[in-house]
Amino acid sequence: MLNEHGRARSIAPGEISIATTAPDLRGHNALVTNALFPMAMALAEEFAAAGAGLVLVARDAEGLAALAEGLQRRYRTSVTVMAADLSQPETPRMIFDAAWAQSPLDLLIHHADHDSAAGNVDLDWAQHEATL
Repeated sequence: MLNEHGRARSIAPGEISIATTAPDLRGHNALVTNALFPMAMALAEEFAAAGAGLVLVARDAEGLAALAEGLQRRYRTSVTVMAADLSQPETPRMIFDAAWAQSPLDLLIHHADHDSAAGNVDLDWAQHEATL
């Protein structure tokens, strides 16, 4: 979404809806990385509302716990949190293996966000590549 200056802005959880009628995702599981960024939180909220079990990954264990508690309370769905730094080379495999051991994954939302506050519009190509 764009602000009044035509620049990208953060989206608040619940501000957007992915579909007019949510799919039934009961029995499916989603892994959401960088889950504390606004877009990832909005997607986690939509998946939880549709009944999906969630595995949420971010660096901030306290923030993840608060997000998980809210989603579990509102949607009565399974939410697992993993505090981890995805910039470390071994972390993605560790996260995937741990999540898969609990339950097979159906959806992966890898939210690579360099810096939401600054916006990604002004990043040069090397900075975009670093987020991948």
